Amino acid sequence: MRVNFLNCLAAVALSFGAILVSLVPIYSLLRASWVGITAWTDPTSRMEFVWVEGGCFQMGQTEADRCLLHGPSDKYYRDELPRHEVCVDSFWMGKYEVTVGQFRQFVKATGYKTDAEKEGWAYALNARSEELEESNGTFWGNPGFSQVDTHPVVNVSWNDAKAYAKWISSQGNGSFRLPTEAEWEYAARAGTTILCFSWDDPDKACSYANILDQKAESVLQKCSRWHYSCFDGYIYTAPVGKFKPNRFGLYDILGNVWEWCENVYDKDAYGKYFMKNPSVNSDESKRVYRGGSWYDDLRNVRFAIRLGYEPAYRDCRLGFRLLRIW
Repeated sequence: MRVNFLNCLAAVALSFGAILVSLVPIYSLLRASWVGITAWTDPTSRMEFVWVEGGCFQMGQTEADRCLLHGPSDKYYRDELPRHEVCVDSFWMGKYEVTVGQFRQFVKATGYKTDAEKEGWAYALNARSEELEESNGTFWGNPGFSQVDTHPVVNVSWNDAKAYAKWISSQGNGSFRLPTEAEWEYAARAGTTILCFSWDDPDKACSYANILDQKAESVLQKCSRWHYSCFDGYIYTAPVGKFKPNRFGLYDILGNVWEWCENVYDKDAYGKYFMKNPSVNSDESKRVYRGGSWYDDLRNVRFAIRLGYEPAYRDCRLGFRLLRIW
């Protein structure tokens, strides 16, 4: 009888413990909202996160905005239409893009090999042709230009970003993933409906983002009538946090490096989206990336820009930031 009683008591305790564990994510979100906590630092990576209160916003761009970029008859940027209302729940967003130092810590801890390392190449910039070309021996630790630990990691594929998120989640300090493109755009816009931070005065863009500025356009010999006529101080990547944050306190959300998102890229996604926490699942294999980079001009350093590549794709302009679920 005593053994049965103890077994029953143990079963109740396990069940109660399981209930408590299941409530941790909910408690974490509610606590941040109730108590007013707006910042959190992961103890393993020292990665900083900011609290983004959920809400609704207008996602995508208008036809009028698209015409400003390429004209009414042009085929480009149609995947950003139509502008539509989307609502997302609250979440923790990485204050900065994942850095070289943080990714190095992951590699040392796990022995992980990126897609670039396994295949022996990544896309690097050929300054003469102004094109990205396959470059042997190029990977996150050798992007083709100088970086230090505080720069955003590049030459990482979607697969690599997912592996990093899985590792950091395994450390017991929360659950992490890439943001969906709806979460990304909501966080990037931070309440604004304009094309980019400085559409009203593009020359102010260099205070907000590392972009194709006047010096980079000259050094890289990229002849673009869309380059910014200002100086941001960097030709390639910049250390994270060197420019002004947006209203949510997020740095480099536009420019510096493109950022991988969680979901599938579908050019017709906006015709399929649900209003609440949308994320398209389809037969498409490409994954979304957002935000523009150090090599991009006014057309691509925008809130609504959305592109897609295969999960193993990597180049010297492409990185990621994380979202913490709980």
